[in-house]
Amino acid sequence: MIKTFTFLLTLCTVSIMAQAQDDILSKHASELKKILKTEKGVLRGYSFSDTKESIKTSEDAKLEGEGKDFLVYKVEIDSSEYAEVMYTFDESDKVKMF
Repeated sequence: MIKTFTFLLTLCTVSIMAQAQDDILSKHASELKKILKTEKGVLRGYSFSDTKESIKTSEDAKLEGEGKDFLVYKVEIDSSEYAEVMYTFDESDKVKMF
């Protein structure tokens, strides 16, 4: 019984936190929402501990450029505007800058 209650309480807390994150993003302009994508992570759901390979396999924007220590993606805002998002990596291929 206690385990069930704890599980339900945890589930409710996680649900409320997820809703709060969506509410924060909903307050931004639509252009910024497309660039940020989510409130998770530092940018577009990614954090400093993420690897180059994990970003390459999961980023849904169009890859525009790639080098030894960077990736550049094109995020379409509308038919005439876009933003470029650049990820740079350290010697361990982990994000060091957005």
